[in-house]
Amino acid sequence: MRLLPSLVCGLTLAISPAPGFARAAATPESAAAPAPRDLSDLIRELRKADQPEIRINVLTKIAAVSESPEEPNAVVNALARGLKDDSFLVAAKAAELLGTRYKNDAALEHLVDACGDLEKVRKKALDGLEEMKNPLPKFGDKTFVEDLNKLSALLDKKMAMLEELRVYETILLMGILMRRDDRCVEALADLMKFHLYNDTSWPIVEGLFNIGTSTAIEEVIELFPMAEKALDVRAKERKKLARQRPERIPKMWKGTKSAWKAREQGRIGATVTRFDAVTERLENWRFELSSRVQKLARGASLELPPSTPDADAWDDWWKKRRGALPESLRQ
Repeated sequence: MRLLPSLVCGLTLAISPAPGFARAAATPESAAAPAPRDLSDLIRELRKADQPEIRINVLTKIAAVSESPEEPNAVVNALARGLKDDSFLVAAKAAELLGTRYKNDAALEHLVDACGDLEKVRKKALDGLEEMKNPLPKFGDKTFVEDLNKLSALLDKKMAMLEELRVYETILLMGILMRRDDRCVEALADLMKFHLYNDTSWPIVEGLFNIGTSTAIEEVIELFPMAEKALDVRAKERKKLARQRPERIPKMWKGTKSAWKAREQGRIGATVTRFDAVTERLENWRFELSSRVQKLARGASLELPPSTPDADAWDDWWKKRRGALPESLRQ
């Protein structure tokens, strides 16, 4: 976890570039960077390094190597090796360094491919967490304190992995959002699947809309019927939950029949209440989506956006306003 502060610092730069950041990003071999070395030597060093800290350091050295006219993408391809690293912190550093090369098409392609692999990467990480199982300590056992410490260490390890995965995903997203390029649309749409109905979706929504092409904007407009469909499904599920009958009284129950019935009604009521709270968050997200897209549309000079989150209203509006885009953006 001690690597996180330096990566978060890099992430801050990616999210809010300072005035001179674009110039610094375009010249990774600046005075602050380590002295350039032979690229093939650094690639061998990267393969042999057994510690994430060392591999991150090697990636920084690779970024300092000047591109060769004969192999203009050699450095970018070397940096992309870090995206496949078992450590999410190393992968995050690779994504950060590739993200600064915003004029290099190969760098963008590597970032887009990494987004396409995120579902597989996330599943592998979560499967790994499932394998980290430890029995709950039993109070009174001679090994209680030792088992408790083991469990605490295991939980810390799980939290660290999840945080590292979050850092990697966020830096990868920021690297793509810095490009207003139609080639990013599919990658951003894939990322949206994991952030739907959460506040973490807003940078993706804005990033897609600001690409400005019809393909990108349509991905945003499609979110309105998706949200409506999700709410319709939840409405049907709620009816089923509310119609639940009390479970049969178990043999070990020592109370009265009426007490069991009251207990079951309380359980069902609590389940419905929790369900309603999630539905309310989804509904609030849908209205917030409408508000944000209204502002984005006005900023893009697309007039009279709907004042409602109704999917049909947004669909009708987009069919009329699509023609207002320059012909080159209607593809």
